[in-house]
Amino acid sequence: MSKIEIQAQSVENPEADYEKLILELDSKAEVVLSTTTANFGKSPRLHIIDTHFWSGRAISGFPALHKHFYAVPKQQGTLPQGIKWGLVYADGDDTTARKWVAAFDTTAGKAYAEAGPIGPVDWNVVEVKLGASENKSVYTDPIMGGITTAEINGLTAKAIFSG
Repeated sequence: MSKIEIQAQSVENPEADYEKLILELDSKAEVVLSTTTANFGKSPRLHIIDTHFWSGRAISGFPALHKHFYAVPKQQGTLPQGIKWGLVYADGDDTTARKWVAAFDTTAGKAYAEAGPIGPVDWNVVEVKLGASENKSVYTDPIMGGITTAEINGLTAKAIFSG
């Protein structure tokens, strides 16, 4: 049997600025958030009416959610900002329609939820409320009865619409 001699090779480069290389690699690091969205309410169909990204972007679409169906759209962002975003689903577009709002921040590990009558969303207000929330938020609309549950755990989030 022949003997194999293994040679160790140096990977050190005395001219390399390792701190700079680490910072450069960190600036290119990306994260992907999977957000399960589900319609467990009375409405036969919910459709997306708005999304907002403070940081990050969508990498998949937002399908209509039929009753008792779910979808898992994905979002992507770079570090250290991560992904900070919100979405709005509604059961129609007339004055009797309801909306469900959820927002998430991967860096802070926070989720925010609200529900109510159809109308514009003030994303500045949502951002403030998201910053004051925890990793799970449940909101019940006292007028229209819609319930939104938003929760985030690492790079997995849930937005459950019911009521």
